[in-house]
Amino acid sequence: GNLQEHSPSWATPYALSIMGTRYTNNCPFQNGNGYGDGRAVAIGEFADQELQLKGAGRTPFSRGADGRAVLRSSIREFLASEAMHHLGVRTTRALSLVVSGKDTVNRPWYSEGAKLAVPSPDDPRLANYTEKEKRTLLMQLRNEKVDPNIMVKEPCAITCRVAPSFVRIGHLDLFARRVEEL
Repeated sequence: GNLQEHSPSWATPYALSIMGTRYTNNCPFQNGNGYGDGRAVAIGEFADQELQLKGAGRTPFSRGADGRAVLRSSIREFLASEAMHHLGVRTTRALSLVVSGKDTVNRPWYSEGAKLAVPSPDDPRLANYTEKEKRTLLMQLRNEKVDPNIMVKEPCAITCRVAPSFVRIGHLDLFARRVEEL
C-alpha cells in the first residue's frame, strides 16, 4: 500500500516567500511576489527551533529549477554556518547532511583554464570611450570573475538546518507589500 496510509505525517512542510527585486519574468506568480525558498522546506518546530530541509526538492518558489542541492554547496554552507556560530555570529546551524547514493543533477562549473576574454584598447566596441574610460573599463574586466561555462554531474544532498526563526527582514517587506495590494 501507500506509505502515507500507514504512517500519517506529523508535519506539514511549507516554503517561505521573500522580498527581492521585483522581477516578474521568472516569478511563478508573474507579479514579483513569488520569490522564496526554491529548495528549502520548513518541516516543523522543536525546542523553540524551526527545522528546515534544504535540497529536498521543488517548492512553489523553485522558479522552474529542480529544488535540489548538491554536495559541494551543501558542505560549503555547513562549514560556513559552523564557522560563523563559533565566531559568535547568530546564524542557521546544520544538524545533518545526507548525500544521495544515486541521485545526481547537472550544475554549472568552470572548465580548466577558463578565462574572461578582455578586448584590446583598440576594440571597436570601445571607440566611443575616452582613453581614461577605456583603461578603467579594461581594468574592471581584468578583475572580473569568469562565469561557469560547463555542466558537471554532481551528487544530490539534503541538509537539515535549524534556526530560532527563518523569517527575515525581506519577509516583513513582502508582507507589507502584500497588505498594500489588498
